Amino acid sequence: GEVVAWGRSHTGEAGVFNDYCAPLTKVAGLKDVVRVQAGGVNSSALTRDGTLWAWGAHTSWDGSVNYGMLGIGPMGRDWDRPVPPIGMDGVVFWKHWDTFIAIKRDGTVWAWGRNDYGQVGDGTRETQHTPVQIKLPDSP
Repeated sequence: GEVVAWGRSHTGEAGVFNDYCAPLTKVAGLKDVVRVQAGGVNSSALTRDGTLWAWGAHTSWDGSVNYGMLGIGPMGRDWDRPVPPIGMDGVVFWKHWDTFIAIKRDGTVWAWGRNDYGQVGDGTRETQHTPVQIKLPDSP
């Protein structure tokens, strides 16, 4: 139920700010973890109760663009400690890179982060700093 990380961590994606963290560095603040995803500049985990947690880059890999990847609002800094994206409880599935997509137990789909090509799916190309519900087409 705990998370350990290793490797490069210049944006905090391994739970510390350090270019090469020690092997098996414990990510602080997480318990009852059932799934983990590691990305290029951020990481995320799902706990048994369905809460999604994210840490690492909130900005682009070089810190020049605030993509809002952690889903916590327009704050312009990276986090080396897990934070829950706003409203992301009851999550059953998620994927991320620089855009996060999550499905909740109630079947709703949520997305946030980088959106310059419309990858959030909200009909815009505006970065979404907090999760937005995606309106799906009606099923046949």
